[in-house]
Amino acid sequence: MVRLSKKGWNNVLIFTMLIMITVLNMDKFSGTSESGTQSILQDGEIVLSMQVDQNVIERVGRSWRISDQSPAYADNISAERLAVLVNNWERAVVDTVVSNANGMAVDNDIFKQANHVVVIWVAGQTDGQVYPIARRGDDVYIGVNNQVMLLKFPKLSQLVSW
Repeated sequence: MVRLSKKGWNNVLIFTMLIMITVLNMDKFSGTSESGTQSILQDGEIVLSMQVDQNVIERVGRSWRISDQSPAYADNISAERLAVLVNNWERAVVDTVVSNANGMAVDNDIFKQANHVVVIWVAGQTDGQVYPIARRGDDVYIGVNNQVMLLKFPKLSQLVSW
């Protein structure tokens, strides 16, 4: 057995743990992922307001309200339901699209007849992020950073209605 002082064994233990952490998290350090899935909104982005078609949802402290200029204002939508909608956008996951179910290439022309348009304003940015949404058959496509992405989670109804 190797004779090391208590300080020496502590150093061996520390370096062993660092090596284990590095090996177990190697995929995260490389910056590439095996699939093309990603979140629509980045972690830590704070949503200030969002426009779903013609309805504007605004942050009021820690709560949400629908703008009095919005068509759905008369529906008296609760702050809890609006918070669920915003939370769904914060958790939404999309995947890169190479082709649709029929094997046809999908490009930005799909959004010329978008079913919905959502604009999200986040803290620290002057312009809103525009997300056109097009449904074709069972597939839902969202424009993210001028790329066509396939919605994986949640369902379309959870992103555009309360």
